[in-house]
Amino acid sequence: MAYSFCMSTLKPIPPRTHADVDRFNLRLHEEVAKELRAHPDKIGIARANIVRWKRQLGESATRDLDTWLAILDRSTLDDILFFLAARTDEAYRLRQSSPFCGIITQARRMEIFGEVYNIPAARLADYSRAVSNFNETLI
Repeated sequence: MAYSFCMSTLKPIPPRTHADVDRFNLRLHEEVAKELRAHPDKIGIARANIVRWKRQLGESATRDLDTWLAILDRSTLDDILFFLAARTDEAYRLRQSSPFCGIITQARRMEIFGEVYNIPAARLADYSRAVSNFNETLI
């Protein structure tokens, strides 16, 4: 199995299976649910992400964005929080195109990444800096 690299200057991280990614996405969304429970007004971030992505993607916007928008528009906060951590096929699928970026900090996201993939904190800090530097080049 090939190794993937976070950035070319960093040490390789072990290969991840689809099950690993599902586990990370579930853990990430459990954390998002905790944050939304404490700050329900942040649900607007997800809605704004969907609107922006649909405007940017136009016709190529995925049906998953429409599904997320329907969930946000038609569900109570408790139902949304339950769905974020649900272990159903639909929930696993939708977490792959989640509009909830920006709800938790990048630092917390990286902590969860380290927890799920057993990456030591010192090594994780290198990845976090590299990702931040890379993202700044995209702006």
